[in-house]
Amino acid sequence: MASEAFWAAFSDNGGLVRDCICGRTVFASGHDGGWEIGEQEELLRKATEKPDKYIPIAEDGVSQNSIGIVWGCPCGSADRHEAFLNNHRTEIMDYYRRVINAETPESAARSPPAGIGQRDKAQCLKSSSPSKTRELASFPRQSRG
Repeated sequence: MASEAFWAAFSDNGGLVRDCICGRTVFASGHDGGWEIGEQEELLRKATEKPDKYIPIAEDGVSQNSIGIVWGCPCGSADRHEAFLNNHRTEIMDYYRRVINAETPESAARSPPAGIGQRDKAQCLKSSSPSKTRELASFPRQSRG
């Protein structure tokens, strides 16, 4: 299962029921309140009929990230996305350094590049020091199997 760091960085949407990008529905069977009348019972019935499609988790809520991956889904999408990030972190950091360094003072004053917030820019620039880059580059890559 994907690391806590992955979910902390990418989770942005929680609730009782979430649909994963794989097509499964994951729901918080451990939460008693906030359901529409009969909703939880219907999901539990569906989970009995189609256990590969409806996934109950004994939690108070279900997190979903901006990619559409749902925490607790057995599809493995979170693992694959995190492995991609880990296996390509040097290239990803290089990409963001290039985007940030290509900015002119005028364009930087207008807005950050699409998808890059000011906090992200600061972190990327901070991590571009040679010692930090070596430290990150020495982190073991996961296999691409």
